[in-house]
Amino acid sequence: MAAPRPLERAQLVWQRALTLARRGQGEDADRFVVMLDLLRAAHHGPATMSHALALGEAQRREAPGDPVTRDAIRMLASTIAWFGRPTDDGEVGRTTARRHSA
Repeated sequence: MAAPRPLERAQLVWQRALTLARRGQGEDADRFVVMLDLLRAAHHGPATMSHALALGEAQRREAPGDPVTRDAIRMLASTIAWFGRPTDDGEVGRTTARRHSA
Protein backbone atom coordinates (compact mmCIF):
# COMPACT_ATOMS: atom_id res chain seq x y z
CA MET A 1 0.00 0.00 0.00
CA ALA A 2 1.39 3.41 -1.00
CA ALA A 3 2.00 6.10 1.58
CA PRO A 4 -0.53 8.95 1.58
CA ARG A 5 0.43 11.96 -0.47
CA PRO A 6 1.69 14.88 1.60
CA LEU A 7 -0.47 17.98 1.66
CA GLU A 8 0.37 20.82 -0.70
CA ARG A 9 1.53 24.11 0.87
CA ALA A 10 -1.86 25.79 0.18
CA GLN A 11 -3.67 22.91 1.89
CA LEU A 12 -1.41 23.36 4.91
CA VAL A 13 -2.15 27.09 4.99
CA TRP A 14 -5.90 26.42 4.79
CA GLN A 15 -5.62 23.88 7.62
CA ARG A 16 -3.70 26.46 9.69
CA ALA A 17 -6.41 29.06 9.08
CA LEU A 18 -9.05 26.57 10.22
CA THR A 19 -7.05 25.78 13.35
CA LEU A 20 -6.70 29.47 14.19
CA ALA A 21 -10.42 30.03 13.56
CA ARG A 22 -11.38 27.10 15.81
CA ARG A 23 -9.29 28.63 18.60
CA GLY A 24 -11.04 31.96 18.17
CA GLN A 25 -7.80 33.58 17.09
CA GLY A 26 -9.49 35.73 14.49
CA GLU A 27 -11.35 37.90 16.96
CA ASP A 28 -9.43 38.02 20.21
CA ALA A 29 -5.81 37.66 19.17
CA ASP A 30 -3.49 40.30 17.84
CA ARG A 31 -4.38 40.47 14.13
CA PHE A 32 -0.76 41.05 13.20
CA VAL A 33 0.30 37.82 14.93
CA VAL A 34 -2.44 35.86 13.13
CA MET A 35 -1.50 37.35 9.75
CA LEU A 36 2.18 36.67 10.34
CA ASP A 37 1.36 33.08 11.28
CA LEU A 38 -0.54 32.57 8.01
CA LEU A 39 2.16 34.30 5.94
CA ARG A 40 4.81 32.09 7.48
CA ALA A 41 2.73 28.98 6.80
CA ALA A 42 2.58 30.07 3.15
CA HIS A 43 6.31 30.80 3.09
CA HIS A 44 5.28 34.38 2.24
CA GLY A 45 3.95 33.21 -1.14
CA PRO A 46 1.06 35.28 -2.49
CA ALA A 47 0.03 32.54 -4.92
CA THR A 48 -0.06 30.05 -2.05
CA MET A 49 -2.23 32.41 -0.01
CA SER A 50 -4.62 32.88 -2.95
CA HIS A 51 -4.78 29.13 -3.50
CA ALA A 52 -5.53 28.56 0.20
CA LEU A 53 -8.33 31.12 0.00
CA ALA A 54 -9.75 29.33 -3.06
CA LEU A 55 -9.76 26.09 -1.04
CA GLY A 56 -11.66 27.90 1.70
CA GLU A 57 -14.21 29.31 -0.73
CA ALA A 58 -14.80 25.79 -2.07
CA GLN A 59 -15.34 24.52 1.46
CA ARG A 60 -17.76 27.38 2.18
CA ARG A 61 -19.85 26.36 -0.83
CA GLU A 62 -20.05 22.86 0.68
CA ALA A 63 -21.03 24.14 4.15
CA PRO A 64 -22.25 27.75 3.80
CA GLY A 65 -23.31 28.14 7.43
CA ASP A 66 -20.09 26.95 9.08
CA PRO A 67 -18.74 29.77 11.29
CA VAL A 68 -15.23 28.28 11.49
CA THR A 69 -14.93 28.23 7.70
CA ARG A 70 -16.29 31.78 7.52
CA ASP A 71 -13.76 33.02 10.10
CA ALA A 72 -10.85 31.19 8.43
CA ILE A 73 -11.76 32.75 5.06
CA ARG A 74 -11.98 36.18 6.69
CA MET A 75 -8.52 35.74 8.25
CA LEU A 76 -7.00 34.67 4.95
CA ALA A 77 -8.70 37.49 3.04
CA SER A 78 -7.45 40.03 5.59
CA THR A 79 -3.94 38.64 5.35
CA ILE A 80 -3.95 38.81 1.56
CA ALA A 81 -5.24 42.38 1.67
CA TRP A 82 -2.58 43.33 4.24
CA PHE A 83 0.07 41.63 2.12
CA GLY A 84 -0.97 43.97 -0.70
CA ARG A 85 -1.36 41.40 -3.43
CA PRO A 86 -3.01 43.01 -6.48
CA THR A 87 -6.17 41.12 -7.45
CA ASP A 88 -8.83 41.22 -10.12
CA ASP A 89 -12.00 43.25 -9.54
CA GLY A 90 -14.37 41.46 -7.21
CA GLU A 91 -11.67 39.52 -5.41
CA VAL A 92 -10.27 40.18 -1.96
CA GLY A 93 -7.28 42.39 -1.41
CA ARG A 94 -6.24 45.44 -3.36
CA THR A 95 -7.77 45.97 -6.77
CA THR A 96 -4.83 48.02 -8.00
CA ALA A 97 -1.12 47.80 -7.47
CA ARG A 98 0.48 50.15 -4.99
CA ARG A 99 2.15 53.23 -6.37
CA HIS A 100 5.70 53.70 -5.24
CA SER A 101 7.19 57.16 -4.98
CA ALA A 102 10.46 57.80 -6.71
